[in-house]
This record gives sequence, C-alpha cells and structure tokens, in this order.
Amino acid sequence: MSTSHSNLPASLDDPLSASAESYLDVIHELSHRDEIVRSVDVAEKLAVSKVSVNKALHVLKAAGLVTQEPYRGIRLTEEGIAAAHRVTWRHEVWRSFFQHQLGLGEAEADAEACRLEHVASNEVVRRLERYLSEKPR
Repeated sequence: MSTSHSNLPASLDDPLSASAESYLDVIHELSHRDEIVRSVDVAEKLAVSKVSVNKALHVLKAAGLVTQEPYRGIRLTEEGIAAAHRVTWRHEVWRSFFQHQLGLGEAEADAEACRLEHVASNEVVRRLERYLSEKPR
C-alpha cells in the first residue's frame, strides 16, 4: 500500500451505512469523469431508482457530505471527499489482501473487497494494511 490512512481523523471513524458509502463512492467516481454529477447518472450506476437516489442524497446532505444545486449537480463536500477516499482506501486494502495474499483473481478480489469494505472496522483495516506492508508479496 503506498498511501497510509493510519491517522484518519476521528470523525471519519464514525461509521456510515454501506448504502451511504456506496453512494459516496459512485458520486466520487462520476465526479472524476463528468463535470456535473446528476441523480440519474448515480441511479444508473447503482441500478436503483431516482427516488432511492433522492432519499440517499437527503441523508448525505443532512450529514454534510454532499451538496446539490440546480445546473451544478451533486458535489461532494470536503467531508464527503474524505469519506469517499476512506471507502476507496478500505477497498484497496482488502483487494490487495485477496489478490496478493490469497491469490484471488482481480475480479473476484474486487467483488470480495466490495463486500468487506463496508463491514470491517477502520482499526481492522489499519491492522490489515500494516500487516500487508510488512509481509512480502
């Protein structure tokens, strides 16, 4: 792992639901591809209804993780970007473990990482990252 997140701010240790993390991850991914992230794009990427996206956005806005303005689309706040980076970090640590230590193929390692990135505590992921950095591949 080249990027260590072992000293994440405590506020990022507060758990988000797996669903909220998935929405943040997709919004973050889409924001790198498109200037404006629209609800319909998020719905399509997650294979959910626009109503589901709007409900999730309400929760994410209330948590201060996203903003949404007409013609400007959905944007992650600084806190939202940090939370999305945490999800990516967790995913990459798990994917690396599955791929390099257990010998899973890329697709299978990615699928397993998607499941575990939402359920393991940050402390477990930190320890796994430390273990991987000390263990030869």
